[in-house]
Amino acid sequence: MQRRMERRGQQLRVVFVDYLKQVRASDRYKGQRVYEIGEITAGLRDIAKRLGICVVLAVQLNRGVESREDKRPTLADLRESGDIENDADVVLMVYREAYYLRRDLRNASGDKAEEMSLRLEGCENDLEILVPKNRNGDGEACVRLIGEVANEGAPTLA
Repeated sequence: MQRRMERRGQQLRVVFVDYLKQVRASDRYKGQRVYEIGEITAGLRDIAKRLGICVVLAVQLNRGVESREDKRPTLADLRESGDIENDADVVLMVYREAYYLRRDLRNASGDKAEEMSLRLEGCENDLEILVPKNRNGDGEACVRLIGEVANEGAPTLA
């Protein structure tokens, strides 16, 4: 892809891998998913370094986050392997309180439902981008995007 783009006078700068589970590892660790994930993430890191590009890998979180009171994801929630965390230079995680409030509101009643509705109304368009790992940066961080209805839903940084 990089050579094809160079022939057109374009430069490859970023590659997105949408779903880790769809990436195939070699047969070396066949059936040992943790080792397969390590092989894949090391390979993606090598590609990024060799080609001088950014590789963005989307991965699923494990379900442990669902059982906690605070649903904000952590590095421990990365599914299947610690190699994802180890090989990544930056890890970004997304959290929307409105998602959980909307889900829990279906089973709530009375004062609890009213309280949750008010909270939902206040955070419907909010998004937190958590940065639990930043190898070459300042460390952990959180960027809050607050959606304002008056601004036609365009988020603002907080």
